[in-house]
Amino acid sequence: MNPAQRLILGLREPQLTNSIKKFFNDKQVGGVVLFDQNAKDFNQLKKLIADINEACSVKPFIAIDFEGGRVRRFAGLFESLKKPIEYVNNFAELKLICEKIGKTFKEIGININLAPVVDLSYQLVNPALIDRTFSHDPSQTAEYSLSFFRGFSENDVICCLKHFPGLGSAVNDPHNEVALSCISKEMIMGNDIIPFKAGITKGIKMIMTTHLLLTAIDYQIATFSKRVIGLARELGFGGIMITDDLSMESIKKKLLLPEAVLKALCAGHDMALICHDHDSYAEIVNCLEDNLNLLQQHGHEGALQRISDVKKTLP
Repeated sequence: MNPAQRLILGLREPQLTNSIKKFFNDKQVGGVVLFDQNAKDFNQLKKLIADINEACSVKPFIAIDFEGGRVRRFAGLFESLKKPIEYVNNFAELKLICEKIGKTFKEIGININLAPVVDLSYQLVNPALIDRTFSHDPSQTAEYSLSFFRGFSENDVICCLKHFPGLGSAVNDPHNEVALSCISKEMIMGNDIIPFKAGITKGIKMIMTTHLLLTAIDYQIATFSKRVIGLARELGFGGIMITDDLSMESIKKKLLLPEAVLKALCAGHDMALICHDHDSYAEIVNCLEDNLNLLQQHGHEGALQRISDVKKTLP
């Protein structure tokens, strides 16, 4: 019943304050996403993760973004992972490196990698995706993502495909403005969706949307679109649908954060990611608790079951 299980939250400090410990314990938050400000060295990061686990009465997700290239949290603490395009024709090396990184993640307690990016490399590169995509070819991108996924999954680290249904063709960086794509549904289904379908077939457990308007699918952005979530389910995905960071400017310009979280969950997302705006966390949880009936009308119990099912697979 607890709606806070549907949240993955960022931390401001490199340690848990007493107030955060109490908040985690009282509310049973679903997980934490970590950034470079949360630790300066390996031992500090390991202690922080141990403290998070101790504070949470239900096993939490511990997530970071480790895509390779320019998006690698705590880059100095783990094996180097190059930007995606550098693994063209070298998937064996990619899988091996991901295995090594995954082994260290498992040792330290990280159980979710919010990667890989499976957006396609369109000719006009979306500013949010510079150096983050692998190829314009959907089949090659699928092969890349599966090698990435297999390396981490061998160490029980969950990977997250992003950004569904495909950000590559869009203009605007969703960190700042809603991204917009007007390509046809035929192109989306025949190209952008292919890597996601491949991941679903191989058992991927988490997929992330982003603040993207695909006019061929819906005139609601994917973050708030039942049609986008429905499309993932129609493809056979039974795992966790998670939002991109709801504290990005593209969302904050339009909605108060508690309202955005509630709206995203009611659209069918199982979990909401909030990386910043730390002072809003209590207000967000209060909003979800006050609107529990509304959440229940929009699949709350099913979302909690999917979260629980994935958590049962963790070490």
